[in-house]
Amino acid sequence: MTQPNAATFPRTIGLDLGLRSSAYCTVEPSGERVHEGILATKQADMRTCFSSEPKSRVVLEASAPSRWIAELATSCGHEVIVANPRELRLICESHRKTDRKDARILADFGQFRPKLLRPIKLRGLKCQIARSTLA
Repeated sequence: MTQPNAATFPRTIGLDLGLRSSAYCTVEPSGERVHEGILATKQADMRTCFSSEPKSRVVLEASAPSRWIAELATSCGHEVIVANPRELRLICESHRKTDRKDARILADFGQFRPKLLRPIKLRGLKCQIARSTLA
């Protein structure tokens, strides 16, 4: 993973993915939160969101929809970091857990300390299909 400067990726978008809806938080390089909300976890809605943003760093946790969302964000010119959920104790062990807070945490860590997210590399599609077939 490279460490682009603020000129390359001026914003960071944290996405807390859900099967039906996903919370998002957009952070400027200064740390200011500029957009927050919820969007449907559907390809059309995600494409509209990613297409309307300047090149950004998109941070999401590894989950069921993370593969296609990561591919979609990459195709729109964004850098994608897939965070290892087992390493994010601040999120997974929180007693005051909300989707909005999780999106904020992902955006903040992605903006200022992406290495702490312990990024993972998603398996190739062929590998994923083979593993699903074997399971």
